Amino acid sequence: YVLNNSIDLHGSYAYSRARFGQHNEGDGLPLGLDYDRHTLTLSVTKKWNDSLSTTARYAYYRYEEPSSGGVNDYSAHGVFVTMNYKWR
Repeated sequence: YVLNNSIDLHGSYAYSRARFGQHNEGDGLPLGLDYDRHTLTLSVTKKWNDSLSTTARYAYYRYEEPSSGGVNDYSAHGVFVTMNYKWR
């Protein structure tokens, strides 16, 4: 979303799911992978002039893997700040 001539807002959501688990506990070791992964990002970009811009971004990650009994599950937050300069 373009807020004005120098500020842009951006948001995104990504979801990934896999169901490759082989539920054969009765016959031996259960194999395969089941998971759900969510990613949400929000960012603000400020253009200072034709050569310089900065971006602040927040990201939230959630991963659930029931096939591992929840051992590999996590949620995480990330904050990123970048500066871009175009050499002329």
